[in-house]
Amino acid sequence: MTPDEMSEKITGYYDKLIDVLIALFAIFTFLSYIVVNRRFKQQYESDKEEIKKSLEITLKDYLKDSSDFRSRVVSSLKSEVDDMLASRDDITTLNSEIKEHGEYIDLLISYIDEIREEIDSNAFIDDEQNDELEAAAAAEETE
Repeated sequence: MTPDEMSEKITGYYDKLIDVLIALFAIFTFLSYIVVNRRFKQQYESDKEEIKKSLEITLKDYLKDSSDFRSRVVSSLKSEVDDMLASRDDITTLNSEIKEHGEYIDLLISYIDEIREEIDSNAFIDDEQNDELEAAAAAEETE
C-alpha cells in the first residue's frame, strides 16, 4: 500500500466519521426538541390547572365576604361608567354653545335676507333704467 492510498483511506474514514457524527447530532437535536416540547406542554397544562384552582379558591373567598366584594365591583363599575358618560356640566356647556351658535346663525340669516332685498331692489332699478333707455332710443329712432 502506497502512502497516497493510505492517506485516502484515512481521509475517507474521517469523512464518514464526520458524516455519522453530523447525522447523530441532527437526530439527537430533533429528539431533544420533541422531548422538551412534550415536557413543556405537560408543565403548561399542570400550571394551567393549578392557576384555575387557585383562582376558584380566591374567588370563593371573595364571594364569602360579599359586602367587600360588592363594594369593589360597584366602585370599579361606577368609575368605568363615569368615564364613559358625560357629566351635567358638559351637557350645560354644550347647550350654551349650541344656543350661542344658533344666535350667530340667526344673525347671518338676517344679513343674507337684507343682502337679497338689496339685490332685488337694485335689479328693479336697473329694469326701470333699461326701460327708460329703450324708450329714449325708440324716440330717437322715430325722429
